[in-house]
Amino acid sequence: MTAAIFTSNLKKSYGQKEVLKGITLTVDPGTICALLGTNGAGKTTMVRILTTQIVPDAGQAAIMGHDVVRDADHIHQVIGLTRRTCSSSLRSATFPARQKRLMRCLRGWAWRKQAAVWSRHIPAA
Repeated sequence: MTAAIFTSNLKKSYGQKEVLKGITLTVDPGTICALLGTNGAGKTTMVRILTTQIVPDAGQAAIMGHDVVRDADHIHQVIGLTRRTCSSSLRSATFPARQKRLMRCLRGWAWRKQAAVWSRHIPAA
């Protein structure tokens, strides 16, 4: 079975600051996974690598068997990413169920039905 998330010896540095120091991780499909750590532990860097926003300095990372560097376009089609903190116009929409509906709208799923729901929940800017 292909891992939902796979990393091997993942490394990332910013100047002299080594943020990820050889992270190896395997998350099976259907598993709920959380990244926990203190400020500066590399959580955001790890998520940015896995979502193809930045590239690692060394090591491998893959989502459902697709390399985050070579297959970034495919990964963009299969993942959804929402931030925990949003602008004030979206703050009421930060609960998980609402985030899922927002991602469906942004990806074009059931657009007409969801657009009516969101127009009631998100005030115009």
